[in-house]
Amino acid sequence: GSRPGLPLQRRQRLPLQPPLRFLLVGARSQARLWRATVVAATGGIMAAAGALAAASVPSTPRAFATAILATGKPANVGAICCPGQRVELPQRRVAGPSLGHRLDPSLLQSHVGARLLLMGRRAWPPEAVVPVVAAAAAGAWVAVSRAASTSSASSGSSIMASALEDDPLYPLGFSSARPRSAQGNSEDPGRKELVTEYLSDSRKLIDLPLEYGGSLQVTAHTSCECDAPPGAPEGTTQEWRTLRFTPAEGSTDLLQSVTKVCVGPPGHEPNEWLRSEALPLDYTKSFVSVVLSGLCVLGAPVLPSDAEEAKEPLRILCIGLGGGSVPSFFAEKLPHCEVDVVELEQAVVTAATTHMGFNPGPRLRVIVEDGAAFALRASQRNAQEGGNGVYDAVLVDAYDAAGDVPAALWSDDSLLAQALSKGLLRRRGGLVATNFLPHVDLEPKLKAYEAALSEWGVGLGFSVQAEGTGNRILVQTCGGPSGITTLQEMGDRMTRAALQVKKATRCPFYMTRLAARNIQPG
Repeated sequence: GSRPGLPLQRRQRLPLQPPLRFLLVGARSQARLWRATVVAATGGIMAAAGALAAASVPSTPRAFATAILATGKPANVGAICCPGQRVELPQRRVAGPSLGHRLDPSLLQSHVGARLLLMGRRAWPPEAVVPVVAAAAAGAWVAVSRAASTSSASSGSSIMASALEDDPLYPLGFSSARPRSAQGNSEDPGRKELVTEYLSDSRKLIDLPLEYGGSLQVTAHTSCECDAPPGAPEGTTQEWRTLRFTPAEGSTDLLQSVTKVCVGPPGHEPNEWLRSEALPLDYTKSFVSVVLSGLCVLGAPVLPSDAEEAKEPLRILCIGLGGGSVPSFFAEKLPHCEVDVVELEQAVVTAATTHMGFNPGPRLRVIVEDGAAFALRASQRNAQEGGNGVYDAVLVDAYDAAGDVPAALWSDDSLLAQALSKGLLRRRGGLVATNFLPHVDLEPKLKAYEAALSEWGVGLGFSVQAEGTGNRILVQTCGGPSGITTLQEMGDRMTRAALQVKKATRCPFYMTRLAARNIQPG
């Protein structure tokens, strides 16, 4: 009845109170077990959530999470996930004017969580495995439920459901650990982690005067992804090209366009071509997401199945060429889409076709003319022929050298407003979308578009905020389903439609988070 190693007096008293002694020993063991379990489970959940949220640093989010959980030391994660690359943790380089450093909350969360996990793991007995797994599963369920309720408060629960289906981290249960706007996608050749490449040292390719004032410059920048992309001939290289406008007086730091250009081997035709799936500027991603998801909701033949049923192409008018990335995306990703691009400046067309990788074709036509005048003439011709409209969508992405959208493309008495009133958009459902800088008052612009479309079944008017710069995409719809009466319902439908469009076009970036981002009534 005695236990070796205990003092004599304790060995003598132990047989007198064995039930109480064993109960106290067992209680202390259980307390230590559950304390270690709680600490370890909490640390594991925090580490995994923080690691996955910061997964834009390495190329593989799952490997990053696995390394955090396996080592318990975030400082070692870079060496495990990204051999040969320098990864700074818990601080990460942030693109911006100063290119400085700031503390990343998600990395701090993963760091603290990993420390807790390590503390708990040291005290784990074998019996702790089941409760730790159960606690981790419960924590993941709570995280997803909380994210769903948060999303539902702003945009409806259906948005969260659609967005999660589009998120590669969703199967792990941690897609809500960080806003997906900050999550990287290594498959996107225009992802924002590469922004420093086309803001770095460059070589000037061309400098041309603009007929209506100012000048333009095209510069080339080295790309880390310099090898040939899939499907390109051997010997192809890649580099960035940027287009800037300089006003006649003063200066501006606005980037008008950025493209990722493939330079083919000698003798290959075309010698240079842009990668249509690479949209480096944030507003261009938002532009195509808003337009295509909005058209899909309005019933236009965006999806291939809809095009077969409609037996007619999707037609888009782009006023303003820039580098040609947006119209090239439409023509390349949608084989049934016809795009007309109208550009006022011949110098812009020259720069785009010779140095920005833009290549017109049978379904991608370029006209050098005033865009509003071209639109008015097209609508007048349609009225004479008794047609039901010309285009499914009209995109205004044109600026002067100072970065402002000319009044001729949005005012009440503009030629574009006259064109819209005469049937420029198709009756079955269409939209006009204009990209404005963040400081612009959108109310008069929206009223002008609404008044122009009043006789064509005017629909909802709204604006969607682009990521990054905060540009707002102003949208006025006409035609389409009659049951959409609120912006919340429109946003829900656009987000669901964006998921379909993304799958149909194999778009490399997350359309679902952009299609109705911060949707507002103008």
